[in-house]
Amino acid sequence: MPTPDSCLRKSSQQPLGAFRRQAASEPDFFSAQNLHGEHCGVCGRDDAEADIWIADGRRMCVQCRRLEHVGGHLKEAEYLFWVWGNDRGRARRTLIRQSESRIGLPGADFDVYLLSEPPVFSELTRMDNAHLESINRLADPDGNHHGYSCGFRFAGKWDKEKSSGDWDFDKFAENAEGIQKLGVLRMDVDNLGEILIRGLDFKEEGNSGPHPQPLSQRERGVSGEEREKPLGSLSRVATLSRQLHLFFAGYLMELLRNFPRVQVIYAGGDDVFLIGSWDELPRAAKAIRGEFRQYCADNEHFTLSGGIAIVDGRYPIARAAELAGETEHAAKALRRGKFIDKEKDALCFLDTAIGWENFEHAESLQIEIRSLIDGMNGNRAILGRLRAVVEAADEFRRLSLRRNYSSEQMAALIHWQKWRWRLVYNIERMTKRYKDLEPRLKELVKRIVDPETKATQPVLDWLQLPTRWAEFLTRRKD
Repeated sequence: MPTPDSCLRKSSQQPLGAFRRQAASEPDFFSAQNLHGEHCGVCGRDDAEADIWIADGRRMCVQCRRLEHVGGHLKEAEYLFWVWGNDRGRARRTLIRQSESRIGLPGADFDVYLLSEPPVFSELTRMDNAHLESINRLADPDGNHHGYSCGFRFAGKWDKEKSSGDWDFDKFAENAEGIQKLGVLRMDVDNLGEILIRGLDFKEEGNSGPHPQPLSQRERGVSGEEREKPLGSLSRVATLSRQLHLFFAGYLMELLRNFPRVQVIYAGGDDVFLIGSWDELPRAAKAIRGEFRQYCADNEHFTLSGGIAIVDGRYPIARAAELAGETEHAAKALRRGKFIDKEKDALCFLDTAIGWENFEHAESLQIEIRSLIDGMNGNRAILGRLRAVVEAADEFRRLSLRRNYSSEQMAALIHWQKWRWRLVYNIERMTKRYKDLEPRLKELVKRIVDPETKATQPVLDWLQLPTRWAEFLTRRKD
């Protein structure tokens, strides 16, 4: 009989010999692979079986070519036709002329056809092992005498009905306001795993009725009167997951019709991946967050965080997605001040993470800065004054980190530095030149200088956002 020590020793040695049998039976398994000589410009694959295709300055492996082909047809598809079992061969012979593309997964007993119209079979053909889904249409297709079932599916996908439906990525940059840049937005629900694990437990009063057994101190909780009643059944978890998917894969497509220069790359489950002209994405993100809060009945535990990356129109979209993911992580890392115990529920845009509760203030400040520039006949000198404030605060923040100040101490110290009187002095000089703008200029200074004792984030923490935002929007295209 094995002893506990021998079992422990054996289990600790197993990871070291994980590939022992593989190496013994196939000694060439770990040998260096033959290289192709070229590499795929999309995924970087360079093995001998990559079958690199080179045309028009592009290098793509056979797998990426296949994905591009399917993705290109997916945005045109209006129906998905699923076929399995014995009907696969019959469907393949009939639909080869009707289908935009066929997806067959190796080892799976089904095929999926992307169709622009419902499938057409001969009158006597039976297709009992098949299912037709209309994409983003609630009405089911008419009943049929071929035997296949019908339904619908919500899918976040490229909207070809928009004016941007046939644009390439660089076209989004060309049609942006201000600087010609492409924007990439990624958003997802905060703490969804925690919600699924703990969010479906509810407080139950201990004196609401007799219990089969006495409550322990842990069950009673601190107050001695409540305990957690677990209600997270499989059906409830599935319902929550389905409801989230309905918002992101279904309603989101309708919401984004108000943003003609934004398109969906992926939307479903609990996250979003959008591209568009950079200037339209912040408004789209704000609209998504506002509608999501209403969808969740203003439940404070359902929050969204997102990040926007700005790149050139011909920048590799895969790398742009990684940059947007990094900004999204920066938003999720945001922690508020001492007056509110809050984290995440934020947007990171132009290298600035800002809580949604402050985003409207930053947006209104950006609008006011642009309006002042218009009132000065396009003179953008005020942007230089505000940039000097941002740079001074950043510099002092870097110096203060060496002394291990708390966030509250650092905010107070930064707030009373020399940038204050420099800003007041420079704006005062500006009012002498633009007399009609004097009240608005002084109000702008007041919004920046006056301490906000109850603010979740001091203005200086996010002043860079409206400043750069206004700068990019007022920059000439040439």
